[in-house]
Formats: sequence, C-alpha cells, structure tokens
Amino acid sequence: MMLDFKQEFWLTTDASDDGLAAVLENRTKEGKLLGVVSYWSRGVKPNEKKYTVREKECLAIVDSMNFYRHFLLGREFIIRTDHFSLTYLISQQKTPQHRIARWIDTLAEYNFCIKHLSGSKHTVADGLSRIPRPTAGTAEEKGRKIILMVSLVSC
Repeated sequence: MMLDFKQEFWLTTDASDDGLAAVLENRTKEGKLLGVVSYWSRGVKPNEKKYTVREKECLAIVDSMNFYRHFLLGREFIIRTDHFSLTYLISQQKTPQHRIARWIDTLAEYNFCIKHLSGSKHTVADGLSRIPRPTAGTAEEKGRKIILMVSLVSC
C-alpha cells in the first residue's frame, strides 16, 4: 500500500479492562478504504484499571493520537469510537473534571472530529484491545515484550 497524504486518515480506537487499541486507516473522501497504515495496542496499567469506561475510551484516543502524531498533526482526520458520549467530548457545555480536562488540552492541538461506530462494526480495534497480555508496567510485562504495532506503510 502506498500512503496517500492527499486522502483522509481515520483513527478507530477502543479500550477494555485488558488494553487500549487503535487502527489507523487511509481512506478516500467518500470513505473507501485505501489500506491500513498501522495497528497499535498496549496493556492497561494497574492504576488505569480503576478508570471509568469513558476515561479508558478517552485514554485510548489520547494515547493513540500521541503514537500517530507524525501522521495526524497538521491535518484533518476522523476518530471513530464505540463510546457514544465521546462524540460530544469537545463540544460539551459542562467543563470536564480531572483527567478528561487535561486530555482535552492535549487534544486541542489536533484537528479532528469524533464519530460513533456501532459495536458490531468495531471489530479490529475491539479485538486488539482484548488480547490477554501482562499488565503494562509490571515486571512480567517488562520481561516479555509483546509488540502488536504492525506497520504496513511502504517507503
């Protein structure tokens, strides 16, 4: 697949109690898939296991956007999530508290819109987020690195 920077990037994210995941795709303006740029996933850290579902889903967006920063910064792109309340993340009237407020500040440098993707159509990122793995940051995880990021970009 040849990466086409004139076309759109779509970032599909998901979170579970086991992990965070994202798929970065290159698509035409009409939504036709040109190809998958990359898959990304990581385990959830012990303190992140206590986050609410909304916080985990938002963390998946923030961490994956930071990971794909070199592709996404300075261009419009679409984020797809199965967590409907996040579609109002930026436009909400009530000021968010704590983590989400900090994450919104982090996201402010990007130009994106968030769209809801129903769970039945959310298979790849959902599957990546549920892969059993050692908890991120533990001695078990450090001794056995699992690399799930696969890049399909040809240079």
